[in-house]
Amino acid sequence: MEQQRIKNKRLLVIPIIVLVVIIYFVGRSFFNKPAASNNNNTPLASQTSNNSLSNPVATTDVNKDFTFSIPGTNGAEATDIKYTIQNAELRKDILVQGQKATAVSGRLFLILNLKLSNTTDKTVTVNTRNYVRLALDDNTSEWFAPDIHNDPVEVQPISVKQTRIGFPVDQNIKHFKIQVGEIDGDKSLLDLNF
Repeated sequence: MEQQRIKNKRLLVIPIIVLVVIIYFVGRSFFNKPAASNNNNTPLASQTSNNSLSNPVATTDVNKDFTFSIPGTNGAEATDIKYTIQNAELRKDILVQGQKATAVSGRLFLILNLKLSNTTDKTVTVNTRNYVRLALDDNTSEWFAPDIHNDPVEVQPISVKQTRIGFPVDQNIKHFKIQVGEIDGDKSLLDLNF
């Protein structure tokens, strides 16, 4: 009788393991897809597994350096980091978490290519999206935060890290203003014209 009960328990364990494995893989594929958020609940992009990107629709050089004080963790003192906006691109497609994302009809991605320089002997963690806001055309009453980013970005000691931030934009807009600066600090205004 005891052996029969043990055998029945073993037979019950196998379907449970199979169910757990199925739930794991279904949940993993669901939660690893990047979320697309915008204000009007329309999709920003469609995703495919083809990782070859088309050339940018337009590019403009920026080459502006900024220095920001990054707060330390656990009582460590703040660290200065050089935040360089190298250039800006209007793109039809980008890579998001290793997957190609293509802008929906009538939209493009405005991408700012960044270079972060850490001259200290400590690793610095930067939320790059906290330092840039976007105004469309000349409407400076509304500032948009980047929807596309790799935050938090770790910059190793005495090194440079390249990354990017981006915004979904209407394809007919060719003039943008960006505001660069710390959230509660002074801001610089830059014009981007494509």
